[in-house]
Amino acid sequence: MVEKDLIFLHQKFESRKESFVILNNYLLEKNIVTDDFLDALNEREDNFPTGLEFVEGFGVAIPHTESKYCKKDTIIFVQLDAPIIFRDMETGEEEINAKYIFLLTLTDPSGHIDVLQNLFSLISDKDFFTNLPKGEDVNLYFHYLNSKLNTHREN
Repeated sequence: MVEKDLIFLHQKFESRKESFVILNNYLLEKNIVTDDFLDALNEREDNFPTGLEFVEGFGVAIPHTESKYCKKDTIIFVQLDAPIIFRDMETGEEEINAKYIFLLTLTDPSGHIDVLQNLFSLISDKDFFTNLPKGEDVNLYFHYLNSKLNTHREN
């Protein structure tokens, strides 16, 4: 589900909304989402936040929206140079400093729960971020992310 051209390293965004606009434009060019994806994604994030904090001051966001706005199943991986604010998934109020974004585009309305559970399991593993590749080599990230996603899917 992770593709090389959907791995974005060392990104700089001022806000969640700016990240969504830039990622949406790229996904539109790749014909992965519909024209209404951005509005649906912002609405979903406003009403059902997706920020998760795993370690003090370190967070992850897993934004997604309804399948009718998605044309292809993908996980877009974004590594941020500086964290951006997402609201906490559990409380809906607390601010999470997200250092990574896993943006999901899923076409199967009933299959998103499995993908989310798999992803939660993966990022909850304390070794996942410790062993995440460093540097600029997208190939390393591609192989690492896919091997970890496939391993967690099988467990």
